[in-house]
Amino acid sequence: MVTLVKKHLQVLPIRMLIRLLPIMAVLILIGSIFGTQFVPSAYAAGAAEKINTHSQFQGLCAPEPTEPHCTNQDPMLQGCYKDAQTLSFHEVPSDQSQILATVQRRYSPTCHSEWGRIITSPDIHQPVSITIGTHASQVSPGPIAFTAMVFVSNLSHVSEIQGTVSLNGITPGRADGAGLTVTLPALPSQQK
Repeated sequence: MVTLVKKHLQVLPIRMLIRLLPIMAVLILIGSIFGTQFVPSAYAAGAAEKINTHSQFQGLCAPEPTEPHCTNQDPMLQGCYKDAQTLSFHEVPSDQSQILATVQRRYSPTCHSEWGRIITSPDIHQPVSITIGTHASQVSPGPIAFTAMVFVSNLSHVSEIQGTVSLNGITPGRADGAGLTVTLPALPSQQK
């Protein structure tokens, strides 16, 4: 009787594997067709909205850094985050001198591109937004948001970056929202 149970337990996993093979094949096929669209983003909430999946240049920024290959691309998908450096930053203080968030200018020497990033302090749970130059704002419920990249042929010319952290839980930029904004200036500074 004991040998029958052992034999039954050894056969059962093989039968289960045989039944699961078609399901696994379908999942692999779906993953190969749709790529990373179904992969959850661990680096930023709402990153799926920022990913330009229709770009013919996706994946070309690091090996061939040019404006068409890099501008408006996601630094994570392009691999430009790997050697990124924070060139400048500004903290967003509250009225009580508590640090709410940090706005950063990130730069990849390999990709010759910059982007903005805002990171809230660990105890702050507020929506944030970040903008670089004239490009659209990227909004996140927190704790991090980053812009698409801008190709930089010469580091003496960089874009303005503005980061905002909400003070009332409402997404920055809405009419009923209240927040604090800091700016990392463009270089050379543009006089208005």
